[in-house]
Amino acid sequence: MTDTDTSSSVTAMLEAEKARRNAGTHPTLIPIAKLRPFEDQDRAEITSESLSSLKASFRQRISESLHPNIEPLHVAPNDDDTFVIHAGERRYRAAIELEYKGPLLCLTHPLTTEQKSDVMLLSNFAREDLNPIDLSNAIGTRIDSGLWDKKRAIELTGLERTSLGRLLALRTLPDSVQSLAKDGVRKEAKFLIRLSQIPEPTLSNLINQIRKGSFRLTDLEQAEAQLSTGQPESQSGKAANRKATKYSIPAPGLRRIIEDAPSLRRIFKEVCRDTRGHSRLEELSAGQFVDVFKVALDRFLQESSDDS
Repeated sequence: MTDTDTSSSVTAMLEAEKARRNAGTHPTLIPIAKLRPFEDQDRAEITSESLSSLKASFRQRISESLHPNIEPLHVAPNDDDTFVIHAGERRYRAAIELEYKGPLLCLTHPLTTEQKSDVMLLSNFAREDLNPIDLSNAIGTRIDSGLWDKKRAIELTGLERTSLGRLLALRTLPDSVQSLAKDGVRKEAKFLIRLSQIPEPTLSNLINQIRKGSFRLTDLEQAEAQLSTGQPESQSGKAANRKATKYSIPAPGLRRIIEDAPSLRRIFKEVCRDTRGHSRLEELSAGQFVDVFKVALDRFLQESSDDS
C-alpha cells in the first residue's frame, strides 16, 4: 500500500466514523471561551505555516461578521460546562491567534476519553501535514500503555503490518534523522530508517546535503556500500559498527527488534534506567544501544530460562 493509498484509506475511515457519529446531530455555535484543547494531543507542534491559510480565511469571514470556521470542530462536553476538542484544534488555534472572541461552529458528541483519543489520532493521521514522528510517538505510546495492540493500530490506521513497523521505528531513530521529518524535509519512513544506519560523520554530511538540496540517492547508496564492505568512516563510527556486528545486525536493526518484542523492550528499558539513568531509547547512540541490548538480552534469556 502506497502512502497515497494509506492516506485515502484513513480519510475514508474517518469520514465514515464522522458520518456515523453525526447522524441526527446538527452544528451549533459554542463560545470560544468554553472550548478546551484535548490534553493528550498527538500533534506535538502546530506550525505557523500550517495556520497561515486558515487565518487568512478566518480573517475574511470575521470581517464579514460571520463565525470563522465552515467545517465544524468536533467536541465533547465536560462536567464544568466546557467542551474538549477532539478534532479541529488547528481551527481553534487559528481563531485564538486572531484574538477572536466569538463562537465557533461545533458538532457535539459525548465520548469516552479513549474514544476522544482515537478520533483525534485519526483526524491528525488523515491530514497530509501531520508530522510522522508525532504519529509514530502517538501510536507507540498507545501500544506501550496497553490501550492498543498492533492489531488495533492496523485496524484504525489502515496501515499494513510492515508499514506500521517502519512507522514505529521512527521514534527510535537519532534526533538528527528525526528532525528531517519534523521539519518536513523528508518524511518517508523507509528512507529515514536507511539513513539512520549510516555512522557518523558520514550521517551528518548526508543530512547537511539533504537540507541544502544537494543530496542524491547515489550518495546514500555509496555510504551503504562503504558500510557493507567495512570501510571505516571514523574511529567512533568504526567502533559502533564493530559492536553491532557481535549480533551481525546494525544498531538500527536492533532497535526494530526491540519495537517488535514487548517483553524484551520492557527489560531493555529497565537496563537503560539502571545503566544510563533514563529509559529514553532515542537518546542512545548506536554503540550505547548495542551495549544495553547485550545486557538486556542476557537478562531476557535468563528470565525465560527461569520461567521454564
